[in-house]
Formats: sequence, C-alpha cells, structure tokens
Amino acid sequence: METLRRCFHGRGGLVYGHYGRPQDLALLRARGVSPRGNLLLLRLGRGPPASKVAAAAGAGAIGVLLYPDPQDTAGPGGGPGLGGDTAVTVHVQEGSGDPYSRGFPSFTGRAPPRRPPGLPPIPAHPLSAATAARLLRVLGGPRAPARWGPPGRGLRYRPGPGGRRLRLSVAAGTRPGTLTSVFGALEGRLEPDCYIIVGAQRDSLGPGAAASGVGTALLLELAHLFAAMGRDGFQLRRTLLFVSWDGGEFGHLGATEWLEGYPNLLHTKAAAYISLDQAVLGDDRLVAKTSPTLVNLIESALSQVESPNEGGKSLLEQVTRPGRAWESDVIRPLPPESGAFPFTAAAGVPAVELGFDEAPGGWSRAALGTREDTLGRLQGRLRGRLPAVARAVVAVAAQLLLRLAHDARLPLDPGALGDALLRRLAPLQAQGLSLQCLSSARGDVVRAAETLRREMAGSEGTNERLNRGFNARIMAAEASLLSPFVSPLAAPFRHVLLGRGGHTLPALAARLGGGRGARGAAARRRLALLAWTLQGTAGALAGDAWRRGDVGDRGDIWDQGGLGDGGEHGDPGGRGGPGDNGDYGDNGDYGGPGDGWDYGDYGDRGGPGDRGGPGDNGDYGDYGDHGGPGDRGGPGDNGDYGDTRDRGGPGDRGGLGDNGDLWDYGDYGDIWDVGGLGDNGDIWDHGGPW
Repeated sequence: METLRRCFHGRGGLVYGHYGRPQDLALLRARGVSPRGNLLLLRLGRGPPASKVAAAAGAGAIGVLLYPDPQDTAGPGGGPGLGGDTAVTVHVQEGSGDPYSRGFPSFTGRAPPRRPPGLPPIPAHPLSAATAARLLRVLGGPRAPARWGPPGRGLRYRPGPGGRRLRLSVAAGTRPGTLTSVFGALEGRLEPDCYIIVGAQRDSLGPGAAASGVGTALLLELAHLFAAMGRDGFQLRRTLLFVSWDGGEFGHLGATEWLEGYPNLLHTKAAAYISLDQAVLGDDRLVAKTSPTLVNLIESALSQVESPNEGGKSLLEQVTRPGRAWESDVIRPLPPESGAFPFTAAAGVPAVELGFDEAPGGWSRAALGTREDTLGRLQGRLRGRLPAVARAVVAVAAQLLLRLAHDARLPLDPGALGDALLRRLAPLQAQGLSLQCLSSARGDVVRAAETLRREMAGSEGTNERLNRGFNARIMAAEASLLSPFVSPLAAPFRHVLLGRGGHTLPALAARLGGGRGARGAAARRRLALLAWTLQGTAGALAGDAWRRGDVGDRGDIWDQGGLGDGGEHGDPGGRGGPGDNGDYGDNGDYGGPGDGWDYGDYGDRGGPGDRGGPGDNGDYGDYGDHGGPGDRGGPGDNGDYGDTRDRGGPGDRGGLGDNGDLWDYGDYGDIWDVGGLGDNGDIWDHGGPW
C-alpha cells in the first residue's frame, strides 16, 4: 500500500501562552491578547502535550510550537539541563492506540481519508529552547502576567503578538507497519485461565534509558525471578504474563491494539495489570498511578520493601508523614498518557504504574524523548544510586505479583470504589447540589462491597468453588464501571471514573459545578445513565447481574425520593434469588416523558422470573451441567469458573472463556498462536480467529 502523506500549514502572528493551561489562556484574554488566528508558543511541562494542543485549538490558534524551557529542565543544583539546541519529541494525540481504528484492533493499518477523533486539528511542532528564545525576543504586546515569571534565564519578553507573521508547515504521513510485542507466560496451577499481566514499553525515540531501558530490564528480572521460583517447586495459582510492548512512543499502540482485540473477554480473564514504564526517573519520591481497588495492596507491598533512601525503614515508613495519609503523597489517578491507562479505562482491568520520580521540575523527565535520555546521564542524576532505586521498584512489583498470582482470593478492594465515588461527589454536594440518585447508587456499591467482604470473612478459605465465585465478583466490579451507554468506537475509554468523555463522573461534575445546563434534559439523562451504571456495579459485587435496585417508580431524577432513596433498594443480601428480582418485572411505570427515563410503556411483563428468563436458568452457575437449551447455567455466578479439564460436549463449556486459555480458541494452538501475536509480532495479522 502506498504511503498516505498530508501537509498541514498555518500562517499568522505569534503569541506566547506559558504552559497553555486554561488559566494561562484566560490570563491572556484578560490582557486583550487572543490566540485566535495566531501561532501559540508554549512551554512543555505542567500537563501532557496533547492537552496543550487541544486547548490551543479550542482557543482558535492555528498552530502550536512546543519547547523545553531551561527553567524547567535545569539539572541538579540548578546546573545546566537539556542542551539549548535540544528539541523534545512529543506525542500530541489525545488517547492511546491507533487513531484510525478507535475501539477495535487495527488489522491493515489503512488510513481513512478523513481525520479521526483524537488527532490534533491544528499542526504542532517541537522547538529547541534556543529557537524559542529568538522568537520571544521579537514579541510585542502588553506586559506578561507577573505570575508567569520570565521564561529562559531572565529573558525579557512580552506575550505578543509581534509585528512579524510566521508560517508553520508540518508534513505528516501514514503507512502500514508491523509492531512486535513479545509475550512470555508462567502458567498457574489452579486457575491457569486467570491472568496477572506485567509489562513495559520497549521502544523509544532516542537512547531511551529512562523511557524504556530501565523498565525493560526490570521486566526481565521479574521473569527470571519467578521462573527460578518455579524451577524450585513453587507453583503459582494464576498465570503470570510478561509482555514487552512495542509502539509505546506512539500512544501505547502495542498494548492498546492488543486490548482492543479482546473487548468482551479480557476483563473476565485478566485480574490486574502492572506497568513498569518509566520506572526510575529519579529518587526523590515514589509514585503509584493506579485504580482505587489496588491501593490497599500497594500499601501492603510498600511495608515489605526497604527504602533505598532511608536505611532500616520500609518504603511505607518513608512516605508516611505525621498528620498526613501516605496516599496523599504516593497515590495518583491513572493519567491518559500512562501505559496502564487503557487497561482500566478501556478494558475494565485494575492497573497500576509505579516508579520513582523526581520532585516537580526535575531534569530526568524533561530528557524523555530526546537524545539526552542516556544511561550515563540518568546515573549521574541519581548520583550512582540507580541500581538501589531500581531494586526497590522491582521488589514492590514482585510483592504485588506474588499476592495477585498466589492468594486464593484476589487481594483487590472493591470497597475503595465507594470511597472514590464519594471524593468525586463531595465538591458538588458542597455546592448544595442535590444528587440523591448518585449518592444512593454509591451507597448500594458500598453496601454490596461490605456484604461481599462479610461473605468472604465468614466462609471457608479452602473452598475452591466459593473462592472462584468471590474472585469473579471482585473482577467484575471494575469492569462494571465501563459505561454500557456509549459505544467504544466513539468513546473507547468508557470507565465512568477514570475514562474520558461526557459519560464520566468528572465530566458530569464539571458540567454541574459550572452551572451549565445543570437541570437541562442532557444533564438529567447523564445523571440517570450514570446512576444506572453504578447500580450495575452494585449488582456485579452482589453476584447478581440483573440487580438494579427498585427501578419501578423513579419520578423526577431531581426528586429526593427518586432513584436515590436508599430505602427502596434494600439490603443486597436480601434480594431473593437470581430468578426473584423483586420489583424489576413491572417495567410499565418509568415515570413520565422528559424525566430522563422515558422508555415508553412496556406494560406489565411479569418480570424475568415469570418467563423463566435470565434469572431462572436452571443450574445457575454450573457450566458443567448445561442440560437443555433453556438450562444455560446463567450469566452470573460461574460456579466452577475455569474448570479447564472438564469441557464436556459442545454445549458443556466449562465456564466463561474456558478454551484452554485466553488466546487458545480450540484449534489455534497454544497461548502464542494467534496468527502472530508472539510468533512474528504482527499485531494486525491475527490469522485464525479473525
């Protein structure tokens, strides 16, 4: 196929916009300086480059120039950082994966004629600090905001625009290519069909010591460690999957395209993902970017590993300060630029990216994507302590993997989802907004998580059937936060807490908090769908996929007694059986038109239980005994979940995804035989199943 080339041009005046954050652009407008119709010169840092370009486009700029400011890249003690002629290669696509195949795997790499969502609508190009300084000297206009301070080293400037006009031309092209992601596995003994995945980016734009070299070395060390444990007779319960990802510098292409190949299966088979990308950027602080369900496990791992900075103390003791919770300094939400982000936001798999970082403004992060990201410079920045810091990171990762792969019951905390919801809702409630529907749905999640915790505490830990059932409910919790009301083709990151798009709780909070149409039909509908999604999370934790609470008479979603009346929902433990869904059957009264729940008049169907429907499927959960077509074993409690030895006949599946392992489609061979995902690494050539 021929290479498709496109050229982007922009011509206009030049405006300096500091870091390009919304507050920076607002300060420009307050001084009568508009980016509209001009090129915008921005400093790297204080946010991902993709967000800067998107904000500039929203402000009407016709192009963006990005440069590393010397004040942001200074070395230790204020010494020189990046060279003045060094430009930083950056990624300006919003989101991850192939932008031409959002929500599904890229098979051919063929680019459609129109620009897909996520790609910047205006050209962007990196500059060196020296080139940026020459441009800043010719700018005119009013005085710059005092809080910005001078860029460079004492350079005097004005924000522009200047009298000169610039022309920016960017020639871009697309062509098909092959990515080679390398997979290795250590098969578990009791649950070989449940996977714990650890991965690291292998490619880099430049030497890549910090970008990919350290993470790849740690991944290999972990593989050697667990392989040696296996040779010594130690048997893991679940399968460990080690992955070296290709295409990381281009929006985590390798990982995202692999995830998109198994959209409806992965969250039932993968329990967690650990990313080692950029594992050592400094030694000042430990940072864990994670989904909430892994926080307690991270705390346990930190307590078992000695700090490389303070001898005789654990990492947990090092990060714990008087009067402050340790989480405030260590735990961060997963950002879109993280390699772990698509696992949670798109696939519903709990994920964490951990490593040591510098204090804000440190040099090592600035060197990413440049020719100065070398091992020698990283060693110099860490004063020769790179091995000690790397050992601490790999020890934490090993603790996490050991617990996740060996504990009879997955050490994930679904109750943390309720706490995360509370933190998101608190600012809105402080503004006096009534969100009873969401508060009640959150209460259902908390009660369902607490009921699950009590059930596990009161049951026998050696009962394998119970353990598998509990683990299935724990794994379903994160996946249930993927909104079923948006298409993955339009919004791949469907997670309502960590995803991106108007369906998410942060987006809804921003809309309501800003007073923009808070009581309009669109806001009411978003509230209703979000509350419905959270009810699904409560049902997943309860092991009842059909439990959505009392949805018979909601009235107005702003009514205090509507969907949110916790008294209407009852105790998750007293909901009857899978076939007895309480009030779920009477779908006739969904409220009136315009209240966000107008689904028409369904009449009185009598409920799923009356027609032998989804809840009344015979043996509910024993996939080994399917009986006739009506006796399916049910969608929820999977009973033997993964008894790979007993497949039975064509109708006896043996459990969700029980085909030997995640990629073993019966006749396709072993875990690596998917038409090239491990043989030749061609991520677009899946062969058999496709």
